[in-house]
Amino acid sequence: MRKLYTSQLLLLGILLLFQSCDIRVMDDHRILIKGSVVDGENNPIPNIPIRSHAYSEIFGETLTDANGNFEFTSLEAENYYRLEIGVNIKTNIYYYDGGYSYDLTENPDYSGKQYFKDSRDRNASTYNLGKIQLNKAARLTILFNNTPGDNNAVAYKIEYQSAICEIDLNHNNPEDCFVNDDYYQQLDINTSNFQNTFNSQLGSTVLLKYILNNEPEQTIAIPLTNTDNTYVFEF
Repeated sequence: MRKLYTSQLLLLGILLLFQSCDIRVMDDHRILIKGSVVDGENNPIPNIPIRSHAYSEIFGETLTDANGNFEFTSLEAENYYRLEIGVNIKTNIYYYDGGYSYDLTENPDYSGKQYFKDSRDRNASTYNLGKIQLNKAARLTILFNNTPGDNNAVAYKIEYQSAICEIDLNHNNPEDCFVNDDYYQQLDINTSNFQNTFNSQLGSTVLLKYILNNEPEQTIAIPLTNTDNTYVFEF
């Protein structure tokens, strides 16, 4: 009986937790979201999804028309929730940690953008995002090959431009796309061959920074000239 009672309490706690995470909508407030989407050559991109949401709760959505334009009316969350407007981003997106994944863009041929506005000064009735440029997406695979007979110790880290950029609507800040490893990854004679894939934007450059046997740091610049790129790093 005690075990059954404990299970009932646990289930009740889980239900209350989910209820406490419900997003509260401002019943008397609607917002107009509009703009246009173009590619890197200023050509309109049709059928790009635009969605407004707070966490995973969608408030409004549409697709760009044949001329790349979009306009829709959205619900608005209470001000203590962060409002987000995703451009070419799937519905299951959450806050990123170290950059968004390539496969979170709905149209994988293009990059994506995530506009956001936190609880400060959120009284606007219209968000005109203007002309939004989506560059072509690109993927880089780095093959790390341990060369037999070498006793090298290598520390490396990667800097690159994410496939999805964040834009703070509270400030006129530039887009935040830059991803930088905080710590060096360590490689030695016991490290097996492996590969890492990085999801970025066509025309950008990935920087592979490494320290070989405690010597000064060196940098390899890897330009992303194709949608799929491969680089072999031997140590």
